[in-house]
Amino acid sequence: MKEKLFYIKDKKLFYVKDGKGEPVPDGVYEGYLRRVTDSAKRNEWKNTGRGAMFTGAYAPGADSSSVASSVRSDVTCVGKLGDMLIFSEKIGDTCAIYRKTSVGDMSEVIALSDTSYSLETFDCAGEKIAVSASYANFSHIGLAEPSGRGGVRIITEGESIDKNPSFDKRDPDVLYYESAGILLTGEEEQRDDRAFLTPADMMRSMRTVTQTGPSAIVRIDFARSALDYILEDDSVSYIKPSTDTNGVLYFIKRPYVLEEKRGGGCLLSILLIPVKLIKAIGGFFNFFSMKYSGQTLTSNGSKAKGKDARTVFIDGNLIDAEKSLKENAGEQNPGVIPKSFELCRFVDGRVEKVKSGVIAYTFDADGNIVYSNGNAIIRLYSDGREERVVKDRSAEGVTMLRFIEIDD
Repeated sequence: MKEKLFYIKDKKLFYVKDGKGEPVPDGVYEGYLRRVTDSAKRNEWKNTGRGAMFTGAYAPGADSSSVASSVRSDVTCVGKLGDMLIFSEKIGDTCAIYRKTSVGDMSEVIALSDTSYSLETFDCAGEKIAVSASYANFSHIGLAEPSGRGGVRIITEGESIDKNPSFDKRDPDVLYYESAGILLTGEEEQRDDRAFLTPADMMRSMRTVTQTGPSAIVRIDFARSALDYILEDDSVSYIKPSTDTNGVLYFIKRPYVLEEKRGGGCLLSILLIPVKLIKAIGGFFNFFSMKYSGQTLTSNGSKAKGKDARTVFIDGNLIDAEKSLKENAGEQNPGVIPKSFELCRFVDGRVEKVKSGVIAYTFDADGNIVYSNGNAIIRLYSDGREERVVKDRSAEGVTMLRFIEIDD
């Protein structure tokens, strides 16, 4: 079996074949789409057409084509378990880990799921699976058996977002992950669980905002039963930890900016509520459109822009693509990720920068770094040479990379 490079782009799974990105067939999504479409077709007569309007049962969007277009699938992680390709995929409100025997296998089955959690990023080492398990507004790291028996055992806690677990490739008893605390800001910092809230109470709760703090890198040593914060900084987020075959810790370092709370007087705040609501609604739909379609709704009154828009949404970050491309113009392979996103390694207690403008990375069989700059996938050799792995624009917006040996 030949090692293949898999990557996630726009929340879909691809692999590199003959220098180009090819989509991985998704039987999970196709099967789900077929079931909901068939169900909608069987019930169309009840909720669509003039008869439904006459009886009052008409429901906009209940026709099969509308139902089908509303179904979304988001692949969040890819890896290997034994001789199988596994990937986590979110469809609707659930996210489980599925397995494939080959790239073209369309009969995927669930490898791991839990009714209490949405299973997203993960890593495997022998008989261990570490997974980021999300629920409500939190996400914690859990462990599970490859057989899936017993579900997920949560091993971290607190009001935090813990994700991107990664076993030390030299020592499977060591696990790294990123952790960001949940910050509560605003005038009302105590949770109010009363059944009835007065208008004043509701206004206070509207001013309460939750925000994620900077991400730190945490290490769990199962042999020593120890948990240590390896890297943390109030002004920096350390994300996507991973080790090379020598056990050297790599990660992406990017700036963290906490939005400042601005005051302006009670009366002024009340008068500005309609304006703020309109701006917030417009901003929400524009943000939603950018996140899920890559297009802004408007741009100074002009038509919506496509993938070459001034801003792009990559891996949860809204990025000024034009500004980044100008900033990176001197690079051998300029990308759209800002220089402030730095691939680093942790050596002898020091942080060493390896490459700027990186959003995702992995290591090939020879230990070379393969990274994405948001515009291409590139192999970085130890002598500084660079080679494009994907020679077309299909690599734009890559958020995860991983080499896996699997049959076609």
